[in-house]
Amino acid sequence: MTISQNPIIYSFQEPVPSKIYWDAGFIVSFASKHSKYHQDCANFLKILEKEKVTCVVSTLALDESWFIILQAKIEEDFAPKSFWHVFNKDKEVIRAYIPDLERLTLNVYRQPYVEIIGIEAEWSFSVLENMASFCFLPRDSYHLQAMYANRIENLATLDEDFLVVPNINI
Repeated sequence: MTISQNPIIYSFQEPVPSKIYWDAGFIVSFASKHSKYHQDCANFLKILEKEKVTCVVSTLALDESWFIILQAKIEEDFAPKSFWHVFNKDKEVIRAYIPDLERLTLNVYRQPYVEIIGIEAEWSFSVLENMASFCFLPRDSYHLQAMYANRIENLATLDEDFLVVPNINI
């Protein structure tokens, strides 16, 4: 694939687009006070709401956010053990963290201009094409396909991997 246009990279202070896709990194950052970029993302979220920007969140982004938060909380609570060590020893450990994940999900769903989309089965080969074109791992490739399929050109992300994708704004 020939890259025809480099992505446009915006700061959190610039004018916002009318529609934007949230990836898991953005969701985790505004939801977690311990995140390095929490305040920037939380402020940007307020701007998106004030400007009535349509924010698109895929079920895949929620899934990924849940896992990132679950993993971080378990590793924090059971340090120095790894998430997988704790989980494989006692799978029921996750039950204590479900309320946190439910709060995060309610927070996302309660945003006034959020549109939740699913991942479609027919995207599989397009996702593989994205993986080949950009050397993405599957999840980033699915996020990109969700943007393509929904004609979304703007991405709220902290993930530098998306810098190689032409014709999107980050």
